[in-house]
Amino acid sequence: MNGHRSPFSANPLAATGFLIPAIVAALLLAALPLALVLSKAFYDTQVRDAFPQTLEALAGWEASARLPDSAPDALAHDLKSAYADQTLAGAATKLNERSSGLRSVIMGTARRLARGDGTDIAATLQQSSPLWAEPQIWATIQAAGKPFSLVNLGRVFAPSVPAADGAARTIGVYGDMLVRTLTISLGVTLLTILIGYPLAYTLTFAPPGLKRPLFLLSFIPLWMSLLGRAAAWVILLQKNGVVDTVAQTLGLASEPLGLLYSRAGVYIAMTHVLLPCFVYPCYSAMANIPRNHVTAALSLGASGWRSFRIVFLPQTLGGVAAGATLVFVLSMGFYLTPALVGGPADQMLSYMVSEITLKIGDAGMASTLAALLILTMLIGALAIHLAVHLLRRLLLLGA
Repeated sequence: MNGHRSPFSANPLAATGFLIPAIVAALLLAALPLALVLSKAFYDTQVRDAFPQTLEALAGWEASARLPDSAPDALAHDLKSAYADQTLAGAATKLNERSSGLRSVIMGTARRLARGDGTDIAATLQQSSPLWAEPQIWATIQAAGKPFSLVNLGRVFAPSVPAADGAARTIGVYGDMLVRTLTISLGVTLLTILIGYPLAYTLTFAPPGLKRPLFLLSFIPLWMSLLGRAAAWVILLQKNGVVDTVAQTLGLASEPLGLLYSRAGVYIAMTHVLLPCFVYPCYSAMANIPRNHVTAALSLGASGWRSFRIVFLPQTLGGVAAGATLVFVLSMGFYLTPALVGGPADQMLSYMVSEITLKIGDAGMASTLAALLILTMLIGALAIHLAVHLLRRLLLLGA
C-alpha cells in the first residue's frame, strides 16, 4: 500500500496546496468564459445600448396609444450617435430578426440623418420609410430593448420551412446545423472506435522491434498542423487525385468517387485527424492490464475469445470511454477540416458561430450557438460514459 502514497500523505494541507493552480486555471480558463458565453446568449444589450433615448421615450408606451412626441427626436439622436460609433449595424440586425426588412430601413434612415438631409425629423423619417408612421416598428424597438430574451434560443429550435422556390432555407438553419454537427461527431467517434481499438490492440501486443515503427506511424499526424493535414486531404480526395487513381487502378471504382466536398470526405479526414486521440488512451488502458489475468483465464479453460470478452475487454473500457469522449468533444468543435474538405451542406455549427461573429457581428446569437454546442458536448460525453458503463455490466453479466 505504501507504493500508492504521495509524498505529502502525512501533510494534507501541503497536498491541498498543489490543487490551487488547477482550481485557479479551471475558474479562469473554463468557468469564467463559459459564464460569459451563457450570459451573452440570454442577456443581449445591443439594441438597448444603440437606442437608449428612444427606449426612454417609449417607456410605458403601448402600441395602441399615440406615439410620444419625443420619440422621433430621440430616435434621430440615437441613430446618428450609433451610426457614428459604428454600433448600429449589430442592433439593426437584431431588430431585423424580429421584423424582416427592418435593418435596411434603420440603416437607410441613419445614413440620411448622418448626411444632414432636412431639419424636420418627422419629415425625414417619413421620407426615409413610410414604416416609421406605423406603431409596429416602434413596438419592435421597444420589445427588443429588453436585455433578457429567449429570442435567440427560439430561432435555433424554430421549425424548418423550405423556401417556396426550393432555395436554401432561412428558418431553422441553426437547428439543422446542430443536428448535423451531432451526427457527424457521433459518426467520427464510432469510426475511430472501430479503427482505433484494433490498432491499439496491435500496438499493445506487437513485438518490441515492430512497436516503435507502429507508434511513429500512428502518432505522426499529431506532429503536423491541422491546416496541413486538411490541405493534404484536399489533394488526396480531389477529382482524379490519389484516392481516385488507386480506386480505379484496383478496380474498386469505374469513375471518380467525388469524395472532395462531400460528407464522406469529411468523415475520412476527421477520422484520420482524431484517430490518435482515441488510440493513445485506449493503448494506455490495454498496456496496464496485468498479463497474468488473461493467462489465468486461459489456464482455467476459457477460449481465446471468451478470455478476451470477459477478462481483457472489460478492463479496456475505461480507455475506450476516455478516448471516445475526447474524440467526440473535439469533433463537435471542428471547423477547419469540414470547411476545406466538405461542401456547403457539410459545414458544422462552429463554422456558423464564426460566420455570425466575424461577418454579422451578432454576439448574442453566436453565444447562444456556442452555449448549445457546449451543452451538447456535455450531454454527449455523459451518454458515452453511460453506454460504456452499460456495456461493461452486460459483459460481466454474460460472463
